[in-house]
Amino acid sequence: MTALFDLPDPARQRSLLPGLPRPPFYVVAPPYTRQSVGVRCLHLLTHWLNRLGHNAYLLIWGEARGLRVHPQLLAPELSPALAAHHRHARLTPIVVYPEIIVGNPLRAPVVVRYALNVPGLLGGDLGFAPSELVFGYSAMLAERAGAPGNVLHIPALDTDTFSPEPATPRSGTCHYGGKYRHHHGGELFGLPEGSIEIGRGEGAIGPSEIAALFRRCERFYVYENTALIVEACLCGCPVVMLPNPWLTAPLADSELGRDGIAWGDDPAELARAAATVGRMRDRYLATIPAFFQQLERFVRLTQARAATAAPGAELDYAALCIDAMVDGDLAGALRRAESAEGLLRATLGSTSWLVTAPLRAAAALLRGR
Repeated sequence: MTALFDLPDPARQRSLLPGLPRPPFYVVAPPYTRQSVGVRCLHLLTHWLNRLGHNAYLLIWGEARGLRVHPQLLAPELSPALAAHHRHARLTPIVVYPEIIVGNPLRAPVVVRYALNVPGLLGGDLGFAPSELVFGYSAMLAERAGAPGNVLHIPALDTDTFSPEPATPRSGTCHYGGKYRHHHGGELFGLPEGSIEIGRGEGAIGPSEIAALFRRCERFYVYENTALIVEACLCGCPVVMLPNPWLTAPLADSELGRDGIAWGDDPAELARAAATVGRMRDRYLATIPAFFQQLERFVRLTQARAATAAPGAELDYAALCIDAMVDGDLAGALRRAESAEGLLRATLGSTSWLVTAPLRAAAALLRGR
């Protein structure tokens, strides 16, 4: 936060009371995890909206093994009381969904779709409703999502942990194919003998251990778009992206380029990646000031959209919970079984507002049919 004595004199002379209310942002996101740059981006978006003076809240769906929100982020969770206050104040919330959420389960009048990956690749819809305001994590994703020019590229990496220092003699290789193997069922190929796998889930190692591995490996092989690509380059480790049906282009070509990154294992590509890997750090750091310019435009466009919507809308929070747990026809069946109003009343006393034991049990029963 800005220190009091860093504020210019005119700012100290203004009222300490809040100004006129503006439409709040409700960002739908899974619990915080270091292992997903997409999740980090959603939490960081909430944080920086608040840091810049807007009101932004997280709507968390899914189980959390640890903390639901990073303790150092200014990203509060939305409570039923706050949602009711916004409704009674006739404020129209701006709901931000990642691309993996199907449709508009909250029945929100103002929807922003944030495409953090190729639409449909990891779930969600292949295309979005014309009424939605769509942004992409990169220029390529914005174009694929049907909104060229609406880019919100959030630099979400730790450049202190992922750095080329302390330098280490390099030998061997490492690789990662988490979603490629476990989500798409792909088989690993093209790896040098003895390559070390970076695990996922319970087998994952921490950021410091990953950075140490990148500082001592000669190359990092990868089968999917992942933040590990840039993290490896930041540590001086050239990356080999192995094209496959689920990896057809780097996500952030326009923003980061391909310094340090070989597309395939052609010897000329490997040599180019090794010769240019040191340039990635400056390219990455340049995306930080660009993010704040993009965020300013994001706020301007979304607030303008909210100004034209009906105020005081009542959102369907129970439906969001259901759709996060079950897919397609099962979600519809569960919604028909109990009214959204009744389900919401049942959750108000729970410590986990959007994910409750009765709803989990109902979803499990439906899955078992």
